Amino acid sequence: MIDTIFYSLTYGGSIASVVVLLFFLTLVVIWLIAHTGKYFTFIREGEGIMTYRGEKYEKSIIAFDKFKLKYDEDLKADKVIEGEVTKEGFLGFLEDKLGIYWVGFWPNVSIHEYEFRWKEWSPTEDGYQLEIRNNLTNFFFVKTFRYGSFLQAAEAKGNVSVDVKFSLFVSIICPQTAISRVEDWFLQLDDYALRRARIYVGKREFDDLRTETIKENQDELGFSAYIRELNEKIVEGEDGVIKRLGVEIISAQIIEVDIAGTEEEKSKLLAATTEKYRKEQEGEGIIALGTARAKAIAAEGKAIEDLGEIGTMLRRQQAIEKAGEGGNTVVFTSDNDSSTLTPEKFAGLAAAQTNKDKGGKNESEE
Repeated sequence: MIDTIFYSLTYGGSIASVVVLLFFLTLVVIWLIAHTGKYFTFIREGEGIMTYRGEKYEKSIIAFDKFKLKYDEDLKADKVIEGEVTKEGFLGFLEDKLGIYWVGFWPNVSIHEYEFRWKEWSPTEDGYQLEIRNNLTNFFFVKTFRYGSFLQAAEAKGNVSVDVKFSLFVSIICPQTAISRVEDWFLQLDDYALRRARIYVGKREFDDLRTETIKENQDELGFSAYIRELNEKIVEGEDGVIKRLGVEIISAQIIEVDIAGTEEEKSKLLAATTEKYRKEQEGEGIIALGTARAKAIAAEGKAIEDLGEIGTMLRRQQAIEKAGEGGNTVVFTSDNDSSTLTPEKFAGLAAAQTNKDKGGKNESEE
């Protein structure tokens, strides 16, 4: 490549070709420098960096499509908001096409490195395992990231001690507050979330917690909504995590609920829970059967009432048959004929009544 440039300059190559080659060489040099993080650096989509001038915070830079940083008077710092970023000139070209961002003149300006501790759930054959991370890093997430949290031995309704595994979906919306002004923002957030989750668990029974699905967690009255209240206030009269920590809880999801304690204690409680569920189902079945029977009796009564005099005789006959089921029972009636009402007689009377209702005549009348 150098030989080509030299040849072009020496033997009268076009000026345009030389300019193109020099531009290409410049990009290659910047690309190599960006890997060192000095002067220039790469920023992945959905992430950001902070620059320091000596020991003092200078600015935050993010790479997040349709989002930008704007100074917020309430937070007294730049805040991530929705909005298009205008990228102009050579630096705009580097950002847009190569993902390379200008940091500043090194060593006066450098990328801030900090120690970050967090937790996340890793799926295993037996469920989920909580992984604790502790890394030296030089970037932060602007996009929503999933963190893990574990509530142990929380008291649910009915004096049942439970372990709750849940996730927090969090976005950093004020990098200066989260990283420069606050120490270990995630550990503080985790502590607030655990306290609030313990209150939530205390208001619900084990069965209710165990049946809360991810979809239900996102309902306005579910676990997610309850935890998201931390955004605006941690306790009454205090600022929420947005203002205090510079982060926002986007969602919270319960991923597993288990009984705390030994395997024997877990087995006993699960057995008791299963028995309770069985009895509840039996009770609901009895109620349903009783409701159906009541409707049938009401319908039968209406049908008998519509038969008029024959209906009255039918009621007497049913009463006699019911009394007879009890064994040696004597039945007294004011109508001897009704006690000897046979199915054949009843059918004839019913036919006669029906004919009468339609305006016809009985055989006796003819």
